[in-house]
Amino acid sequence: MRALTAVPDHRPAGPVVEVTGADRPFALLLDARGRVTSEFDLVFPGLPTHPSGAARCAGTSLRLTLDAAGAGIRRIAVGVLRDPTAAALVRLDIDGTPFTAAAEPGEPMVVLADFVRDAGGKWRYRRAGYGLASGARLTARFRAEPDGALQRRLDTFLDGLAPAPIAATARPASSPRPAAGLLVGHVSLDRGEVAAVPRTGEAFHAALNWNRHSKDLDLYALYIDRDGRSGACYYRHLGSLTAPPYVCLTSGDRRGRETIEVSHAGHLRYVLICAYSALSNGIGSFASFGAFAEIDNGSGSVVQVPLHHRNRYSYWVAIALVDLSAADRIAVRHVERYSARRSEARPALYRDGTFQMDAGPVEFKTGGYA
Repeated sequence: MRALTAVPDHRPAGPVVEVTGADRPFALLLDARGRVTSEFDLVFPGLPTHPSGAARCAGTSLRLTLDAAGAGIRRIAVGVLRDPTAAALVRLDIDGTPFTAAAEPGEPMVVLADFVRDAGGKWRYRRAGYGLASGARLTARFRAEPDGALQRRLDTFLDGLAPAPIAATARPASSPRPAAGLLVGHVSLDRGEVAAVPRTGEAFHAALNWNRHSKDLDLYALYIDRDGRSGACYYRHLGSLTAPPYVCLTSGDRRGRETIEVSHAGHLRYVLICAYSALSNGIGSFASFGAFAEIDNGSGSVVQVPLHHRNRYSYWVAIALVDLSAADRIAVRHVERYSARRSEARPALYRDGTFQMDAGPVEFKTGGYA
């Protein structure tokens, strides 16, 4: 999760946030658990005012007066509902500190920033930039129960939402400029979310990190190349950066962090980032080990993919699917799927980018370095 930044506060009534340049901005006012607690906590142009006055929509602008939020409001998520076939570039002004937020085509709802009130009552924020593909994803992400008045409010909010986004047109790999609408900077994804960062060259790297260094986890990169051939890069098959598959485990077999590098992204179509927990680790979830993946484009943009599920009996987890089929971007999807209880069979990645748990070969590792 990205670090929080203090919101500047130069006004007697508290800091103000303004969102402009969006056809349909929205704000979700959430409690300490990140939940929408009533239908009034979703504010957008069709229902433009929160009862507290903390959020108001006027046309294509959204205005937050943070200190007007009642004590039960601990977090406010700000985003836009938009045409999913087009890129979005929206300006946020946080009490005189402006920044722009970009979102790629394909996701109709994009959360641009999260504002969080700390125990002392001060507001902090982080840039977000994650997409939500449907109303169901919105309600799941913010733990809302879409029934009654809240369901009617959601229906009004989502009225006219295009059912099937159109993929963006890829540009030649030799183009030096990243396409408009790609995320730049750091972003942390939740389950099912996707983010795309510029592919500014042919090289990038991915890492598996975990904070329980006494545990032996292994990074596996399953891949499909441009000709449909499949393979796996891991501690027993390190791969190569100078010859096919142009994927290599460069960190060796370590504890705490393992890294793979890709030297020729154009050779590949999909890469599935997986982790394996050795038998010697005993029971314990990947999440309890503090495991997460990072995909770094090498030009200042990093997508972090944390794990959430407390699955104590799975030896395998598929964490992130990296889609390289477009020439200008690295698209990362948070997949978080686990193997069956105590299954040693690794996942299988297929030519179309789909994958199946427990469908690959079995390869035991009892612990220690290979």
